[in-house]
Amino acid sequence: NQNTGNIEMKNNLMYEKIAKSGNENSDKAMGLKKLSDELIAHIENLKFHLMTETDHGSEELPRDSAFFQNVNMKDNYDIPSRILIGDLEHPIIGEWSGADLREKITSYRTKVLSYSEGEAQEILNKTIGLETPEVKNEMGDSETWEANLFFHVPLAGIITSLSLLQSEVRYAESLTADLLFYQSNVKKNEILTEKK
Repeated sequence: NQNTGNIEMKNNLMYEKIAKSGNENSDKAMGLKKLSDELIAHIENLKFHLMTETDHGSEELPRDSAFFQNVNMKDNYDIPSRILIGDLEHPIIGEWSGADLREKITSYRTKVLSYSEGEAQEILNKTIGLETPEVKNEMGDSETWEANLFFHVPLAGIITSLSLLQSEVRYAESLTADLLFYQSNVKKNEILTEKK
């Protein structure tokens, strides 16, 4: 995804700025990068897993940006639904499940918010996205985030949703890295001002 790549480039530049400036939040920034990269990799591996399980034989294809174009069963919704959700009455949990993804996103969001406090945390909380609440379906019944997003959705739609989640992760990372950089610089300026 071009947008995700652009945000990642911007984030890497910010990490370089943080490292070069001797920023007191340097360790936090590197922790943020590690957390973000791990979640992005998990989502990428999940996409690959769904594609290869849905279209057996596709695992022989090179794993690159053109991979999805070569998958034949993009309109299949049975296999991805079974992998991510199981059935609505007895949803599955564990590796590759939608519930596992929701837990990883929720954990990531909580950790990202822990890098800030007070008003900055309130602003991040409102802007980083990555919320995974239960929602009401067309019948007015409560439905888990993952069931609403993935159940009976064709593979192509699921891959698109997962790519959007990756963009949200990079966006949250970007906002948080910026905050870490600027928080430290504000503190430095306050200290310098007090010494005058």
